Amino acid sequence: MADENIDVTGSDELIDPENKTVTEQVKTEKMFNQEQVNKIINERLNREKASAKKLADELESEKQNFQSTLEKYENIISTALDEMKKSVSDDVLELLGEKSVLEQYEWLMKHVKTEKPKKTIPNTPAPIENEKPVMGKKIKVF
Repeated sequence: MADENIDVTGSDELIDPENKTVTEQVKTEKMFNQEQVNKIINERLNREKASAKKLADELESEKQNFQSTLEKYENIISTALDEMKKSVSDDVLELLGEKSVLEQYEWLMKHVKTEKPKKTIPNTPAPIENEKPVMGKKIKVF
């Protein structure tokens, strides 16, 4: 048979099944019974489960933070969108109603001009005769 010599030590020393002799190294090696193995495995599993639960809790907390931030941004975009919709015809609003808030906002930003009125700067006043500005002060010229 091919299984006549079985390596149980992980070394080159083997057990001879016919003579039932065991090398000195195998005699001193610690053996575990099934209860001990089960206990070790359960301890390791419990540690891993605790670690995974902690990570899952952290990820859930981050998810909640991201969702609240997302809701804030959606509210900001909705407010801006409502202002933009005031300058659009009812036909366009009807078409936009099928899109999400973000898609509506992007479309309106692309297709509707929302320029602020330009501020005009008044013309420089004409100088008063007989006065000449010098270094911020007006001096009368004779």
